[in-house]
Amino acid sequence: MNSKKKWMILFFIGIIFLQFWCLRVAYRYPYLGIIVDQNPKQEWVITQLERVSIGSKIGFKPDDKILSVDGKRPEEHLTVKKYYSIEQADVITVLRGDKELTFTTRDHATSMTVDILSLLGEIIAFVFAFLIYSRLSKSRSALMLSAVFLNIGLIFMCLGASTRTDILAKGMTTSLVACLPFLFLQFLIMFFQERSNFIFSTRYMKYVYAAIGFSSLLQLSMFFPEANFKFYKIIYYGTMSFFIAGFIMNIYLLAHLYKKYRKSNDYLFTIIKTIIFCLGLSFCPLAFLNFIPRILFQTELAFSYYSGWFILFFPVTFGYLIMSKQLYDLDIILRRVFYTAVISVLPSAVLVAVNYFIFQKDATLKHMVISFTTTMVVLTFVTYSLEYFATRLEKIMFPRKYYLQQALKKIASALGSITNFRELRDIVLVDIVDILQVYGGAIVIQYASGTLEIISEGNIDEQDVKRRFLTGDWFDSEYTRTLIKGHEEYVSYLVMAKKKTNTFMNREETQWLSLIISYLSVSLENLYLIRKLNMKLLELASELPNQEGSEEYVWFRKTMFDLQEKERTRIATDLHDTTMQDIFFVQRKLKNLQKQMLNPDEHRQLKDILNHLELINMNLRQCCFELNPYLLKNIGLVRALQNLVDTESSLGDYEIQFVTEGKTTAMENLDYEAKRHIFRVIQELITNAKKHSQASRLFIRLVASGNEVTIHYEDDGIGFKPNSSSGKTVGRSGMGLEQMKGRVLHLNGQFTMESMTGKGVEVRIQIPIKEGIPT
Repeated sequence: MNSKKKWMILFFIGIIFLQFWCLRVAYRYPYLGIIVDQNPKQEWVITQLERVSIGSKIGFKPDDKILSVDGKRPEEHLTVKKYYSIEQADVITVLRGDKELTFTTRDHATSMTVDILSLLGEIIAFVFAFLIYSRLSKSRSALMLSAVFLNIGLIFMCLGASTRTDILAKGMTTSLVACLPFLFLQFLIMFFQERSNFIFSTRYMKYVYAAIGFSSLLQLSMFFPEANFKFYKIIYYGTMSFFIAGFIMNIYLLAHLYKKYRKSNDYLFTIIKTIIFCLGLSFCPLAFLNFIPRILFQTELAFSYYSGWFILFFPVTFGYLIMSKQLYDLDIILRRVFYTAVISVLPSAVLVAVNYFIFQKDATLKHMVISFTTTMVVLTFVTYSLEYFATRLEKIMFPRKYYLQQALKKIASALGSITNFRELRDIVLVDIVDILQVYGGAIVIQYASGTLEIISEGNIDEQDVKRRFLTGDWFDSEYTRTLIKGHEEYVSYLVMAKKKTNTFMNREETQWLSLIISYLSVSLENLYLIRKLNMKLLELASELPNQEGSEEYVWFRKTMFDLQEKERTRIATDLHDTTMQDIFFVQRKLKNLQKQMLNPDEHRQLKDILNHLELINMNLRQCCFELNPYLLKNIGLVRALQNLVDTESSLGDYEIQFVTEGKTTAMENLDYEAKRHIFRVIQELITNAKKHSQASRLFIRLVASGNEVTIHYEDDGIGFKPNSSSGKTVGRSGMGLEQMKGRVLHLNGQFTMESMTGKGVEVRIQIPIKEGIPT
């Protein structure tokens, strides 16, 4: 065991012993609070009865002459001799006028005010000391603040026994009180040294602590029989002088810092101003209401046990803010406390006035002032804490508002991950429909060309929405349309069906939807720019043939296509490893359940579910193949294309005729990248025909002749004007055409297309075999 642990163990043993000793004294003897002195006739007379003591309750009065204490003459009693007070006494005899009275203190319960306050202050101080030490042990200033709390905790620990004039407790209390302001001072110096370039010498502190240590040694002499009240009085006034000197040194340090940083408006100056206020509030009551009046006038202006509680204000505030990492918000918190106190003044005055006129017309001014102060403090605390408790209990008190805010946070966080328009449905629309409890919703994007793009969720008729946008017929509609973003190139709207409860949205839901729309407007603008930039990149990739472009263009095209393939492969892998596997396990469990079913109707229903799952599985498998055509490596280009054509023919309502001519071995001898580009070109031709051509027949011919591969494509669809600007508008299908051109040019090929409105499309692609394919 190292020396540090040994000292810690000894320290805790000492704390436990001191706690036991003080509790024994405090609960063995009641707090009498009898102050005595000798009159000119050398008689011991009661001069004062301390507040919150039980001396007056027992029956003692000022000017009573003390005849004996526990059967002894007064001057022979320990507490009278050393402190001019009567404590730790069981039987006291007094002379009142010509009548001799005997009082037994054991028959009276002790005054709990001082003891309860002391125990409460001790617990608060020790808890803060432990929390700061355990959480912020790496900070020297925090450790010093923990020592401040420990000092205050020990003062409160000894306070109960000290009021009973126990020599050990009284000596500990006076020494700790003298040390307290200097611990504050050292904490402030360390604190500002850690947070700025402030340098302040602390060499003198060792002399201060040495002087306080010497004073503590003098306290031990009170155990000697010869020590009396005159000696204690010197120690007592010395303690108060130390405290006031330490307080003045704190003020001097803060005044120096204030002067140094007053021309700056940074957080450090704000902290300095706040510390001045807090420190004044902590030390001024004890200094100006107790110690200074006691030195100058031998009396106190306020009860020291109450004013001493203000000492906790500064360290508790600082400790809480340091642990909660809100130190730089200290001035904001104090400003809030101040204004909540100001707001509480009028209600407090009204409550006290109502109470006076209705219930307590005979109340004294003192009672009304105490009532007003207490009411204002309570109202200030309640008003200040209202926001905190309302936030903590929001889920219970305002459940609708709470869930709306949680949904808002979720959507705001997820919007950053959106990369295309279709993701808006899963990230935004699903939550809007679910939270607002509407039948369905849609985000409609109307481009300048008149084209509509609709992203819907729930029970909403896209064709009906499209018709209403084209005709402008929104009267007597079951839908509500809200503008999201107006732009010169597009306009976006949020369309929602009616609520399932057939009610209107309340104010909270309307505000929530307004915030969602503001987020959507920014997100849609970003998505539009991404799509526009992507189209520009594709156009750039298809503009210059390789022989006319530089190496940078070749590298650019290759990088774009590689990134696309990687992303498609990633998505296909995710679908295969997650969704398809989940479907497989569900199918297996349902098949096991099917074997156990005897009811024919349930058996048939379960079979329908399994068939539907199998259909979903097939569609997912086809999606994976389209994203990642793994058959290219397994069976070659021609058979992979034939598989693609067969699948699309079975799913679509059009006929696809696929023909190969020439030496297919020439095609299969192409490197994998070239075959993948050819596959993607033909795949894109079929996809565009499926989406836009409205054709009933597609013809695709793949020919290998001489030194080139030729792709010939025809359809009998509606066609379009190839040179029209609408074909390249964001939101239309021009991006697929640019992709095909870019791939062909990347293979050093030629791309030609002929089309007229109403006459279908014809595409001819020629790709050389002997020339090197860019890699």
